[in-house]
Amino acid sequence: MSAPTRVSELSPPPLLRWGRRLGWAWLALVTGAAVLVVARRSHPVTPAFSAPAPVVAAGAAIDLARFDLGARLEVSSYLSTASHHPIFAIDGAGGADRQLDPLLKWVSATSDHAPWLIVRWPWPVDLDEVRLVHAGRFEHGDYTNRDFTIACLGADDAPLASTSVRDNREPISRHPLACQGATALRVDFAVEAAKESARAVVRLYELEALGRPHRAPAGAP
Repeated sequence: MSAPTRVSELSPPPLLRWGRRLGWAWLALVTGAAVLVVARRSHPVTPAFSAPAPVVAAGAAIDLARFDLGARLEVSSYLSTASHHPIFAIDGAGGADRQLDPLLKWVSATSDHAPWLIVRWPWPVDLDEVRLVHAGRFEHGDYTNRDFTIACLGADDAPLASTSVRDNREPISRHPLACQGATALRVDFAVEAAKESARAVVRLYELEALGRPHRAPAGAP
């Protein structure tokens, strides 16, 4: 497999950004918890995180796929040798700081031939749209995953609505998905069998789920 294309430094280091946003104590706690939780589960899952609940405008659509809003991300695998933790896909940065370091993304393991992710919320949500920031946003377009299926889930992970995408070439793909009362969102990716292929793994910089919570999530902007 070809090495990812490196990109130039344009902004302060991500560690400094997170230190300013969360405070160094929170940063150490979240990072340490992420490593421990990810390492101890058969399917890695990010830790729970809470913050004081803000006022959310009635009917406003916000990105709900953020760990600081209570969302958790479970994945089929991750490439631990390069620290491509799944928490990077729900950190709420929208990929803005990834030009600084292409390590800051979720990458599935090379042995995972059917990778998937599930975003889970502690409260029901109404979804409007899902956005995926693919590798092509900051790396060569060949690394962008082409085929995947997005489904919103309800109680007991029952499917409520889904959409399938084929031959995606967009570095930031946008997918309308009207879904009421969802408690989770699942994305299944198709990867290529050849290990030397640029798309033998998933490379995802960010997942955004735009919608409205049934209650104000902790830490929403």
